[in-house]
Amino acid sequence: MKLGERAGGGGHNSISTVLLIVSFILVVLVALNMLLFYKLYALEKAAHTLERWHSYSVTDSPLPQTAGEWAQVLHLQRQFHQAQLSKWQQILQSSVSLLDQMKHSLEKLHRNIVVPEGEQDPPADTLTESLSET
Repeated sequence: MKLGERAGGGGHNSISTVLLIVSFILVVLVALNMLLFYKLYALEKAAHTLERWHSYSVTDSPLPQTAGEWAQVLHLQRQFHQAQLSKWQQILQSSVSLLDQMKHSLEKLHRNIVVPEGEQDPPADTLTESLSET
């Protein structure tokens, strides 16, 4: 018997089907990975742009002179900081959610690929019981 041949002759088709499924899943995972890297790049670019814009706006405006103007500047900075903080919290929450989804998908894929030892060769008692029931 040649390598890969089975007595039933259908072994080659099942192996190629499994390889096709695993290859498809890997392509999907690579595509998702590329999407996540693109999102990370976009976030970093937005952060740098915002930082640059903020530095320009600070250097172009005159400094406050009175205590009331300083209080207003501090209030605006607090609002800006809170808005940035909530935005980053949302980003982190969505990142954690995506990582959890990826973890569960990979665990499910691992369970489907790895066949437990008990399921490889069913015991003879189970076969005779199932045959006698029918």
